[in-house]
Amino acid sequence: MASIVFILFITVGVPVAGCVYAIYKRRFIPFLLGILAFVISQMLIRIPLLEYLAAESSSYLMWSVKSPISFVIFLAFSAGIFEELARWMAMRFFMKQHDSLSGVVFGIGHGSIEAFLIVGLTVLATMNSLADSALYWLSGLERIIAISLHIGLSLIVLAAVKQKR
Repeated sequence: MASIVFILFITVGVPVAGCVYAIYKRRFIPFLLGILAFVISQMLIRIPLLEYLAAESSSYLMWSVKSPISFVIFLAFSAGIFEELARWMAMRFFMKQHDSLSGVVFGIGHGSIEAFLIVGLTVLATMNSLADSALYWLSGLERIIAISLHIGLSLIVLAAVKQKR
């Protein structure tokens, strides 16, 4: 039971706390832009594109089976390209506050919505099943690392936007 509370705290509590913090610090727009950057780049563009390829291309499916390492590398790089481009566009064209706090809040929004959509909803849907509690602990730890990474990447992209690079 403790593992379920832990993963729900990470995937539901942290996003809610991040939103409250963003509102309190008057940085709701960067928080919202972080959410939108993830949702648009991954949920609306990249994942449907990958699903289309899986459904329509036998070569794509064969590649995933015959060369799983290069396939996983492709998936990782495509996620990075889509996310960083969306992050840059959101910060460059829509975010007016270019201070460090805005970058941190942007990263919290980006990482929090990913945690909620990818892990949190799954946990909420399967809470009554006999899931391995170690999986919940590991998922929570992975999400903490991922949210931290999103904050760091947001700060790097924000520095590039500020320096017009």
